[in-house]
Amino acid sequence: MRSAVRSAARSAVRSAVISRIANTPAFRLLSIFSAGEQGALFDPRDTSASFLTSAGTTNVAADGDPRGLMLDGRYGLERGVELVVNGAFDADVSGWDVVLGTPEWLDGAGQITVDNSNGRLEQLIYLDPGRYEVLIDIVSTSAGADPYIRLGDGDADYTGLGNDPAPVGKFRKIVTVTQNALRVAALPRVVGESIRIDNVSVREIPGYHASQPTSAYRPLYRADGMLDSDADDYMTVSLPAIAAATVAIARPAGTQITYPVDLSTGSYRLDGDGYGWLIVDRELTAKEKKGVTAEFDKRAEL
Repeated sequence: MRSAVRSAARSAVRSAVISRIANTPAFRLLSIFSAGEQGALFDPRDTSASFLTSAGTTNVAADGDPRGLMLDGRYGLERGVELVVNGAFDADVSGWDVVLGTPEWLDGAGQITVDNSNGRLEQLIYLDPGRYEVLIDIVSTSAGADPYIRLGDGDADYTGLGNDPAPVGKFRKIVTVTQNALRVAALPRVVGESIRIDNVSVREIPGYHASQPTSAYRPLYRADGMLDSDADDYMTVSLPAIAAATVAIARPAGTQITYPVDLSTGSYRLDGDGYGWLIVDRELTAKEKKGVTAEFDKRAEL
């Protein structure tokens, strides 16, 4: 039942976002997906949607920065509904599990002082597989703490998603969850020490995103927004199987539109230099081809 409710809520959010964007004249490319078409849309110029590594912790900023993750802009980079219970610690630490320690609600934040090095304040969040953004304010840590944020894929253990240092400040990570749950925990990791957190958020980033976990194969960000790929650089997009897709690419020399492209393997590589990619599960109309070409050529300053 919970899965059905979550799926229905997700569909409602996506439909509302697509409808709103598609009816806005400035977003002609997104209108291509207004009937629920499958595919992806990438704008390498948008630094808010590109990250140095596939973990999605730091945005690209400088010419020559590597790109490890680029978000699908098909839904306007909208986030899904909030999944954390009492992430703002409005009045107490309810909704959070306390493991091997003593909890405290202090100055509107949740704190734990541990009596075991594995003591932690944690929450198990049931969700559907997908890409999620995790945000946490690390409000304070005691002087002797070695604070970490631990993220786990699934409800059995902390596996696959990282064990990251958590100095005071804002923690941000984008993770790919393959199972039915995400476990989020804050640990001081030293007996008798504490960590205090606030504004914990987990929200889905809907879409089919491009990533490259191997540093040697990451394309580069250029100051004009181009995705700069050497011969062996690429990013991979995992998609639904599409037997006949249209792929449009904003190349420096001009827009390329190809149909049909066989994506029945459910995977596509972004490679070569480009200012934009559009993938959709049907042939474009003549009017759509004209609009895509005009927009993509403008990005390449042609």
